[in-house]
Amino acid sequence: MTDVKLELMRGDFNLHTGKTFSSLFGDKAFSDVTLVSDDNHPIQAHKVILSSGSQFFRDMLLANPHPHPLVYLRATQVHLASLVKFLYLGQCQVDQEDIETFLKLARELKVEGLTQDELGGGEGTEYVE
Repeated sequence: MTDVKLELMRGDFNLHTGKTFSSLFGDKAFSDVTLVSDDNHPIQAHKVILSSGSQFFRDMLLANPHPHPLVYLRATQVHLASLVKFLYLGQCQVDQEDIETFLKLARELKVEGLTQDELGGGEGTEYVE
């Protein structure tokens, strides 16, 4: 008797994952991290989402395994909320006059899809006016 393994694949896995991230963005029931902006506004988020799109968050959360960390960041609520939205949905809107500050924050937090190398061309971030 030979051991035959069958591979099962969900055809809509990528679509389903995107929908899951999107639904988690609006539903904070399972949030397990609180980000606080420098103007003292809390933003509830999920460690798995933050760490999947940011090397900074991945490293910080691995080094500090608290069940519900509170993370203070030197960023305005507007920029931090936009960055979190980008991590969950893959897109966000930023005022044109704030783009440099926003991208600086993204570089500091090592957000995938928003680093200077990734903005240079090929697949990556698009600017839509």
